[in-house]
Amino acid sequence: MALLRGTNGADRLEGTALADQIYGSNGNDTLLGLAGDDFLQGDQGNDLLDGGDGNDRLFGGLDTANDTLLGGAGSDYLDGGGGNDSLDGGDGDDNIQGGQGNDTILGGAGNDTISAVSGSDFIDGGDGNDFIQGASGSSLTGGGVDTLRGGAGDDTILGNGQSDQLYGDDDDDNLDGGGDDDYLDGGSGDDSLDGNIGNDTLIGGAGNDTLNGNSGTDIVDYLSSTAAVNVNLATGTASDGFGTTDTLINVENIAGSNFNDTLTGNTANNLLRGNAGNDSINGGAGNDTLAGGAGNDTLNGSDGFDRADYSSSTAGVTVNLATGTASDGLAGTDTLSSIEEVLGSAFNDILTGNTANNFFIGGAGNDTINGAAGTDRVSYSSSTAAVVVNLTTGTASDGLGGTDTLSNIEDVAGSSFNDTLTGNGGNNTFIGGAGNDTINGGAGTDRVDYSSSTAGVTVNLTTGTASDGLGGTDTLINIEDIIGSTLNDDLTGDGGNNLFVGGPGNDTINGGDGTDRVDYSSSTAGVTVNLAAGTASDGFGGTDTLSNIEEVFGSSFNDSLTGNTGNNLFVGGVGNDTVNGGDGTDQIDYSSSIAVVTVNLTTGTASDGFGNTDTLSNLENIVGSNFNDSLTGNAATNSLNGGAGNDTLQGGAGNDTLNGGTGSDRADYASSTSAVNVDLTAGTASDGLGGTDTLIDIEEASGSSFNDTLVGNTGNNFLSGGSGDDSLNGGAGNDTLQGGASNDTFNGGDGIDRADYSSSLAGVTVSLGTSTANDGFGGTDTLISIEEAAGSSFDDNLIGNDGNNLFIGGGGNDTIDGGLGIDQADYSSSTAGVVVNLGTGTASDGLSGTDTLSNIENVAGSTFVDRLIGGTDNNLFIGNGGNDVLIGGAGNDVLVGVGTGSRSASISIGSFGNRGFQEFDVLAGGADNDRFILGGSNEFYYLGSGGNVSNGSAFGDFAIIGQEGATAGVYAKDFNAGDVIQVQKGLVYRVQQTGQDTYIYGTSTVSTSPTFLDLIAVAVGTSLSEVAGSLRDQNGANLAFAGQATSGGVPVIQWFS
Repeated sequence: MALLRGTNGADRLEGTALADQIYGSNGNDTLLGLAGDDFLQGDQGNDLLDGGDGNDRLFGGLDTANDTLLGGAGSDYLDGGGGNDSLDGGDGDDNIQGGQGNDTILGGAGNDTISAVSGSDFIDGGDGNDFIQGASGSSLTGGGVDTLRGGAGDDTILGNGQSDQLYGDDDDDNLDGGGDDDYLDGGSGDDSLDGNIGNDTLIGGAGNDTLNGNSGTDIVDYLSSTAAVNVNLATGTASDGFGTTDTLINVENIAGSNFNDTLTGNTANNLLRGNAGNDSINGGAGNDTLAGGAGNDTLNGSDGFDRADYSSSTAGVTVNLATGTASDGLAGTDTLSSIEEVLGSAFNDILTGNTANNFFIGGAGNDTINGAAGTDRVSYSSSTAAVVVNLTTGTASDGLGGTDTLSNIEDVAGSSFNDTLTGNGGNNTFIGGAGNDTINGGAGTDRVDYSSSTAGVTVNLTTGTASDGLGGTDTLINIEDIIGSTLNDDLTGDGGNNLFVGGPGNDTINGGDGTDRVDYSSSTAGVTVNLAAGTASDGFGGTDTLSNIEEVFGSSFNDSLTGNTGNNLFVGGVGNDTVNGGDGTDQIDYSSSIAVVTVNLTTGTASDGFGNTDTLSNLENIVGSNFNDSLTGNAATNSLNGGAGNDTLQGGAGNDTLNGGTGSDRADYASSTSAVNVDLTAGTASDGLGGTDTLIDIEEASGSSFNDTLVGNTGNNFLSGGSGDDSLNGGAGNDTLQGGASNDTFNGGDGIDRADYSSSLAGVTVSLGTSTANDGFGGTDTLISIEEAAGSSFDDNLIGNDGNNLFIGGGGNDTIDGGLGIDQADYSSSTAGVVVNLGTGTASDGLSGTDTLSNIENVAGSTFVDRLIGGTDNNLFIGNGGNDVLIGGAGNDVLVGVGTGSRSASISIGSFGNRGFQEFDVLAGGADNDRFILGGSNEFYYLGSGGNVSNGSAFGDFAIIGQEGATAGVYAKDFNAGDVIQVQKGLVYRVQQTGQDTYIYGTSTVSTSPTFLDLIAVAVGTSLSEVAGSLRDQNGANLAFAGQATSGGVPVIQWFS
């Protein structure tokens, strides 16, 4: 056993075979422990310490010199101390501390414990089950950027607080990245990888690995896989291309292999990168970025606002979201669906949008960007120099040396430099970004958006200046709307109508002149806005100061909105809102509601179309939704605007304006206290409450309980008199007149007009021949120029005249006599299938009643399964929806088997086998010259889904022209030389006869079907070159039909006999 101390020079100290203590002192010393459990300390200088055999303890020294420590055989303890040291534990279970500086540490064989302590260290554990951490005492603190390798064995590796690289290498390893953005590669074996804090990259390698990204935005990388991978973030599983399966936890992004991968995202915002190969990528929910890489890839963004990324392409790309195709710049063609954003390449790209709101980043190159329909944006936020974008001229210098051509673009995001952004005649939104930007909105209602600013902004539309919160000052021209930052903003309007979105923060908003609005629709809690007090709690925890504001858009929560003495407008949005208009003429607006609204200013309540109830006071005017609304005014002078939908408007007292908007809208005077006089032609109404209303776009009117006069216009009007002796005059158009109780006078005027008794409380007797009706209420009505009658739900007696009449019996056992003319019984409103037999004069009406019919020629069936049978007259049968049987009988009949029905079972038709069809009709014309109508004026109802029979295609609708035989499902041939088949848009097809049989068929053939050489049935005037084949089949002597249209030609049909 020796005790050796060095001098101030470069010493060489060599121990014995026993347990020696050797101190190097100053100078670049060489200390050799040899055998035995030695203690070596280098002290000052660049020292070499070699412990030799035995369990040695080696200290490099605290100085900043660079030492080399060799543990040799045995379980050694090595501490590098200060400086950039090289430590090698050698064989044995070593404990190694790198100390200060950037150290290189080799564990060697054995189960080693290694700690980097500080600095950017390289550690290789070597063979054995090693424990390695990048920083002493914690995997989350200290240290620099470390590279940590486990080597062979089941290793545990912990990163530090920096961006470390961890490699498990062979066997089953546990890797923990620690803080910051780490790179973890498990290598072979069943590894467990935990990215911990930061945005980490996880590579499992071969083996059944568990990859946990933990916090941050993490990616699993399968680029090194030797076969295709199938990765599903939603299920948290991945087949890794090595024949094993990984478990994925807290992972957001995927990098695939160079093979044909299947990558599926989850509900997060995922980045899915396919790399080479023909990949199938589905983003799932969330706003995803999909990069196919080389190959013919399929990119499906699914839900969310998703991006196709071609930034890595080596040539220009052509992307068309409307057609769903992209040439990827890597010699591949991608198929795109549910993609809203495109990131182009660094070359000359052609990017085209669709009908959605699209977002484009062209990147470098001379790009051509066409937004198409929707509100579309180009972004130059990544440009390295200022951009000049002019939507009027459709040009942009992109800040990367290229010039872009723009069309159908509405919004622009600039660069971080001094940009010049110019709008067009539309409504544009501009995000200037950092820099002193000049923004000219041009015509339209244009907006500047400062929501991404990192400090509060001051925007003044009167002076046309803005401090942008990023250190720049913008010049604003022709800007109407402002979106502020998330901090304390000062926003000022001009003399026009401005909109302000203050966002979070304590904002000061001055609308200036004009009619100005504050918008809190993005708030995360209910807002309280008081225009009289000039204050608003913004739903983000801030308080805004408001002046010269006339309109308020609330949040999606429970808001309290109060007006001032001016004329205010309020949009409550979602939530149970309380809205007080204050003085002035104030309006509540439900035009953004997603369902029907019911608004009553008299009771002060409104169902808002979002499932909530608003409380209203001091409001005079209403704007409804796009649905079928009920709007009721109060005693003030109200303006009720129904908007789209079939609305009911009731003004109440006062001189009201009732504007129905689009749809079939009704002015309702049922609550009036005296008779009303409503004239839809003049657009006026005395309301029975002392006021005179103005009517705009009103098609229907309901009277009071008194003696009313209701006059229609040239449209198709519905006039309901209510109680009292009413006078109803439909005017021109096809009108429906409903009187109610008492003795009413119906004058249909021009058009085909109906007397409607569907609301009667007892059976009615209506005689169009004598122009009288017992109304089921005890009154007698006088009928003038009435062609149609709708009965009650009871037993009615409906009698026609010598004209062409239509009758709707309704429920009950009705007696219907059409009289002279060509008359129709209409069962289209029945709630079940009907059976009508004109030969026997009976009908089961689908409403549990049985009708008696006489002098009826035509029948319209229900939308269910009907059976319509004709007599000896020329009949018109309309099957409507459902799987109907129409039998014309004698006479020249017209059979219309159209509509969308359904079947719960399948139908077997020859070689088609058992398939379910949307509708299956049987049309039997009989012996005379019949017309079979298989389509409407704008639709081809019996249309196959494409392809041919041999590849298993199914049909949308299906028809058989043939007489029912004795056996169910077997139909006899039913064609005559005089029959005509009519399909889409009135095209007429002629049936011709060859020999003793009638044939209609095409030249194309299908397997299992016979080949016919002659085309017999074509559209009148159609040349053979215009004829195309279509789906068809034969079932014995039965004739099965299926037709299709051809591009540039005319539709043809094919029959077999």
